Amino acid sequence: MPIRPSRTPTPYKQVTIVDPAERLLPAFLPELRQDLHRRLDELDIRLRLGAGLTAPPETEPGKAGPFTVTTTGGEVIAADIWFQAHGMRVNSDYLADGQLPTPDGPAVVPASTVSECKGADLFTGRFTEQFG
Repeated sequence: MPIRPSRTPTPYKQVTIVDPAERLLPAFLPELRQDLHRRLDELDIRLRLGAGLTAPPETEPGKAGPFTVTTTGGEVIAADIWFQAHGMRVNSDYLADGQLPTPDGPAVVPASTVSECKGADLFTGRFTEQFG
């Protein structure tokens, strides 16, 4: 989905993404990653890939308040708010008990199906065939 600029004037905010991974979206096609990097550059979003933080910020995630952090590469970043995000690992832990939640209550799924699909990409045709 394209990001549309706001129609109302807003103050400029510098955004920095810090990620210990060396690449964003490594499982996706290179063209998609290139387009993502191009768009982040257009929006003046700074990437600090291959670096973590030496300690978490002292403020809570999503709460405004000035703080300073240091990356594992030694860069000091001052900011006013931060958000914690975690990669693209499929969260299939809810299948551990063999029950798939539905609007009508849990549905029992055979253990063999859970073991076949656990950790699989939830958007593949096989998952759709199994679970609708």
